[in-house]
Amino acid sequence: MPLNLKEVMKIATEIAEKAGSLALEMQHQLGAIEFKSPKDTVTQADIAADKLILSALQEAFPTHLIRTEESGFVNNNSAEDYTWIIDPIDGTINYSRGMPNWGISLALFDAQGPLLAVCFLPKFDEMFTAIRGQGAYMNGKKISVSNISDMSQAIISNGDFNVGPENRIAEINARNVRLFAAQGSACQRVKSIGSAVLEGCYVAAGRLEVYSMTNSYPWDTAGISLLVLEAGGKASNLNGEAMAYCDEEAVVVSNGILHDEYIQLISPHL
Repeated sequence: MPLNLKEVMKIATEIAEKAGSLALEMQHQLGAIEFKSPKDTVTQADIAADKLILSALQEAFPTHLIRTEESGFVNNNSAEDYTWIIDPIDGTINYSRGMPNWGISLALFDAQGPLLAVCFLPKFDEMFTAIRGQGAYMNGKKISVSNISDMSQAIISNGDFNVGPENRIAEINARNVRLFAAQGSACQRVKSIGSAVLEGCYVAAGRLEVYSMTNSYPWDTAGISLLVLEAGGKASNLNGEAMAYCDEEAVVVSNGILHDEYIQLISPHL
């Protein structure tokens, strides 16, 4: 049975707002911070926001498959083609240090790929939304990627160093160094803000021309890819192929105009 996407969007944005309010309340009273790995942390707020989102989605869509960063797969026996991919707090390192650059992502997939996206930046009170084929919006106003066509005027952001499987971090960091050097020679500015959700939203809103990650997971890219596509941009892996939304995927989202040129710029350094 087809979903009422307008109603689904209403539910998803309300869930994101509630999770954002909870995370804001907890940001300066985090308690113990645990390490998933030597370079990656999880806070009590990540767990609390994850539980809030998961519970609300299960209540609203009990037959949908759900995958969250903190809980993994839920409703694995679902026979439906709908899957939610959730990042309860993206940019946890930023969040845990009191920085504003973090976000919450809820994305709904069907058999054709990303169908609906809600990405919320609570510290800035910016709600980014998209439904496939219906454009991208920020706080209800339509947004579009930038029209910059000269790479020397482009602002590019990247995933952080020290992100990825522990046994591959040195390799990934070395690749990032090579890519940063190539970008620095070609572009106006090179950044690493530390939140895929925020940086992807910024591409969709025309604040950045390119966001690139040499190591990502579906919860990093599920929402922002649809936002960027619906805002008129492009999304692919670093070889220019369609995104697979798989673990440890290297991806790029852009204003579209500079997409192929960016891939050509970095390809010798991958």
